[in-house]
Amino acid sequence: MAGDIAGDLATPPLLRLDFDFPSDCLAKLSRSRVITSNRTSTRNSRATALHIIWHDTAQGCLAAAGLALAESRGSFTLERLHPDRGVSPRAASPAWLPAMAPAVLATAATAADLSALLPPAAQPPALVPAAGFAGHQRQIKLTIGSAPVTLTSIDGHLRGVAQEWPVCRLHIVGPADAALALAHALAADFPLAVPHASLAAAAFALTRNQPLLRRSPGAPAVPPGATLHQAMVLVTAWLADALVYWAPLAPLGQVPEPVHQMRVASRRLRSALALFRRAPGGAALAPFLSPLRDLAQTLGAARDWDVFTLGTGAAVGNAFDGDTRIAAMLTAATRKRATAYANLHTLLNSDAFRAQLVCLALLPHDAPWQTNGDDTTAGADHRRTLHQPAAAFAALTLHRLTRRLFAGTDDLAALAPDDLHAVRKHAKRLRYACEFFSPLFPGKTTRKFIARLADLQEALGLVNDQHVAGLLMAQLPGGADRQFAAGVVQGFVASQGTGARAAAAKAWRKLRREDVFWA
Repeated sequence: MAGDIAGDLATPPLLRLDFDFPSDCLAKLSRSRVITSNRTSTRNSRATALHIIWHDTAQGCLAAAGLALAESRGSFTLERLHPDRGVSPRAASPAWLPAMAPAVLATAATAADLSALLPPAAQPPALVPAAGFAGHQRQIKLTIGSAPVTLTSIDGHLRGVAQEWPVCRLHIVGPADAALALAHALAADFPLAVPHASLAAAAFALTRNQPLLRRSPGAPAVPPGATLHQAMVLVTAWLADALVYWAPLAPLGQVPEPVHQMRVASRRLRSALALFRRAPGGAALAPFLSPLRDLAQTLGAARDWDVFTLGTGAAVGNAFDGDTRIAAMLTAATRKRATAYANLHTLLNSDAFRAQLVCLALLPHDAPWQTNGDDTTAGADHRRTLHQPAAAFAALTLHRLTRRLFAGTDDLAALAPDDLHAVRKHAKRLRYACEFFSPLFPGKTTRKFIARLADLQEALGLVNDQHVAGLLMAQLPGGADRQFAAGVVQGFVASQGTGARAAAAKAWRKLRREDVFWA
């Protein structure tokens, strides 16, 4: 596994990046400062017609194998459709980082020339057109620094069996430093966005009328043998990819899952950045924490009202069916939820957030923790530490977080609410770190420790529900009727949480007796 990861993270000769781009900004793009000042030729590039046909079997065998076969301009290209998840999603290779174009496996004049690379059930005689693209392509040659970079715009429509969808992409190809510099410059001037899927994956989803699948499901986990640098790349890439996936879905408010998942991803990413700040060069991660904190607050407001209106509030409404005071309180809560989602929509569709999301997506490419890697002795030591196994850093991190969690008290039941809330936050940070690093320490001890930690979190969550319910009720204006409704809600939550403190104290004692798995 270690050898595979090392190969995946080796810097490629050319970096290929893809971005979504507003088609109505294409005219401004060629006149922008970053283009005019770095253009290799002063001649305007001409738009040329571009047609792509993706081939697959009627049963979708190629797509099922994670492959896409595209025909365009008299040649065939075989590429990855999505990252190879392998047997376990958590063991997926980090080679396909956010904003990176899909890996091209081979090109040939005919599909038959690629037959050795195709699954047995997807040989050329069984292939039929499955999806297409029709539009225009424009290419601009640039010099960024002293490196040649090609910027290609693709504007047109994806076409499925009975529907089509407008799409506009920017494709950047060049040496990594130059390609990344151009991407950052364009993101500063234009509403660049990170696509969650390749053009082929989007085309197949349209054809089958299916939603795009999340490329990196679950929590990131650092595989055995990974270096500290590889761990930082994998975790930041995985979580940035999650934000890219959920960001367009979260403000819709149709179902609560996108907000919940995006909130969890942002919390995990904040926790990861805070952990890795203690790594060599980790101070470069500090600027990313504040925007994530603001995002978490806006997501938190929407999530709290989701939980209340769909959970506690709905249960209270059923129990007091016909009570006008409860009904009025629920109507006010629904308005609060709508306001929270409106605020979230404004944030996630702002130019500032789009730029921040591009920066987060490019973070694992930029790897700013390596910037101290100069030719001095200190630089050599810096690089050497980053390329040591991640297990040593993980053990120190988990020891520090556990010590902070257990500091100050032996009896959880005796803690004041604010102190109990602090314990809950420390437990959450330790749980995230355990998720990241547990594959480095496989075994029964690891699974048992994490299970005990999960029990503690669940019990503390029930206790916290009472606190959140009180805060939400305080946000609802009104007189005696509203006070009555608020009292009913708090009484209901208290009854639901009966024994939660005792359960938390019991889980706390069991966790403290558990052997740590990283010693």
